Amino acid sequence: MENLLEPLSYNAGEHIFDVSFHPSNHVLACTLVTGETKLISYGFEKTEELLTLTHHKKSARTCSFAPSGNFLATASEDRSIAIIDTNGKMIMRIKRAHDYPIYSMKFLTDEIVATGDDEGFVKIWDLKSGENVWEVSEQEETITDMVSDHDNNFLLATSNDGTLGVYDLRKGNKSKEKLYALSDSMEEDLLAISLVKNGKKVLCSSQEGCIYVFKWDYFGDCKDRILGHPNSIDAMIKLDENTVLTGSEDGYIRAVSISPNKVLNYVGNHSESDEIEPITRLAMSYDMKFVASLSYDNWIKFHNIANLVDERKTVNLNQEEEEDSDGEDMQEESDDEENNQPKMPSKVDLKARQKEIKKQKKQEFFSDM
Repeated sequence: MENLLEPLSYNAGEHIFDVSFHPSNHVLACTLVTGETKLISYGFEKTEELLTLTHHKKSARTCSFAPSGNFLATASEDRSIAIIDTNGKMIMRIKRAHDYPIYSMKFLTDEIVATGDDEGFVKIWDLKSGENVWEVSEQEETITDMVSDHDNNFLLATSNDGTLGVYDLRKGNKSKEKLYALSDSMEEDLLAISLVKNGKKVLCSSQEGCIYVFKWDYFGDCKDRILGHPNSIDAMIKLDENTVLTGSEDGYIRAVSISPNKVLNYVGNHSESDEIEPITRLAMSYDMKFVASLSYDNWIKFHNIANLVDERKTVNLNQEEEEDSDGEDMQEESDDEENNQPKMPSKVDLKARQKEIKKQKKQEFFSDM
């Protein structure tokens, strides 16, 4: 078993909106409420700032390294997109990329990137030309997260209007068939998305602590729900085809298995004290050894997941081939959350404190946006 060392935490001094690991080096990028983008090297002995970029005039809400790692893309409340090379030089800027503040971003290839804004618009950009080559507006509120299938034929997006949108990227921009499917509203914000089981299932995390499970090509309504989180799941990332990691309002990172649907164990806690720090974003390092978490406290915290990755590899090898017919492979939903949730560490009035802290901190950071 590996020694559970973790890189040193980093304090940015301001609220951090997003974080992205470089795909091959011990470097990450983070975007701040001030509009700054910071490049940071991380390690066991030293985690330090390498470069600060100030190309956005308003909150820099999202960032992502290209799959090759040759450049970084950022997007902002100021509605612009910027492309930065490895030397910190801006090589492209699209000043009026959207009519509304941009919230989410997803690279499809090194040259193609998707962006989503606060009013439900999704756009596809050709970074060679800097042109918007494809766009759609079928969801009514903020596009909170996006994922594409393995072949980049489909783009899936969650929204604060409670819907899952599935868009057919094979259709031309003028086609009326770009919308492949739109789910019924789940009557709560959908906040993060993962595509698992080799594309057979779509997971959407929600404001009320539920993970909705959709079966591919049955997008009208979810086929199952995974319970076990006491409150909002603001962040969710894929670990492997059978496992996701979630970041919750109670400050904990959890590992969750799919088929069987179960909250497995706690991976880490963003806070180092009794104060609850709701997790807002998660990102995983290129070598799958660490997960970085964000909250409202200006810190990037690192959590070692090397042992979990090894454990899940063993489980996945031993898991029988799943038969995915009529949803019979899905575990029956249980109303007893204790069956799916590890025993919660002792906290006083956890849920009430969660709501109060989240409300206060959201007001503090977002009231002027």
